[in-house]
Amino acid sequence: MTIEPNCPSTATVQRNRALPSLFIPVTPQTDCALVAAVGSVTGTYGAVSVEGNTPRFAMPAFVFATQASHHSNRPVETVSPLLAAFNLPLDNSHSDDDYGKVAQDILTHSKYAGAVVLVCWHHGKIQALAEALRVS
Repeated sequence: MTIEPNCPSTATVQRNRALPSLFIPVTPQTDCALVAAVGSVTGTYGAVSVEGNTPRFAMPAFVFATQASHHSNRPVETVSPLLAAFNLPLDNSHSDDDYGKVAQDILTHSKYAGAVVLVCWHHGKIQALAEALRVS
């Protein structure tokens, strides 16, 4: 993993701040960002200030994303700035259709009990994934 200064466009900074900003409040800075590279995936992550601020959600202990398909690696690309910024592990060993197995693992393995688990999946399977996780 490498993190180095870069100054991408405002739109890029705003888009890639979306996920990390759920876990720490982002101080608006549209002039510069960090480029975070995890493996072959590179994403930008906006500069943040955490001093004196309260996170919106607890930091995830586990992050799941679908493995790359012939059509997309978007779930991994979506979480990569968060992973790089906070040095989080990623489980991207499941295919898009394995949402049931991921849900079963999360619901039945004790290591996930009481932990914050972030799951990033292809949008076409979100409804089925939510149902498998018993989310209503």
